[in-house]
Amino acid sequence: ALPIYFDSIEILEAHHEQKVDSPSGTAIRTAELIAEARKDLPQHLIPGVGQPGRGEVHAGVVIHSLRQKGISAKQDTIFGAEGEQLVISHDVSSPRAYSLGILRSIEFAHTATGLTVGLENVLGK
Repeated sequence: ALPIYFDSIEILEAHHEQKVDSPSGTAIRTAELIAEARKDLPQHLIPGVGQPGRGEVHAGVVIHSLRQKGISAKQDTIFGAEGEQLVISHDVSSPRAYSLGILRSIEFAHTATGLTVGLENVLGK
């Protein structure tokens, strides 16, 4: 429930220059999870946003996207409060990082019925 302790939260995601979607599905899902955790709170995360350079808003959370050479995949979720900042960062330098999840998904699909959304449901966590 980390998002309930910070009233300033933004996401910065970066991928290789060939990635066509922006923001990434992972960043959008992160924003949705943050919004879900904060649904009972009265304050809004992004008062005064409306400037074109501020990023795109999803589920009330600002997402900034970069597409650049030299990057595979990176996402920083930045939590801010008075006098402090907490950054949760995930940086992938090789597609091999996804291998285990892909293999588990293939095994899962062999016996699954219906639609399953979220790798956490495939991994059983």
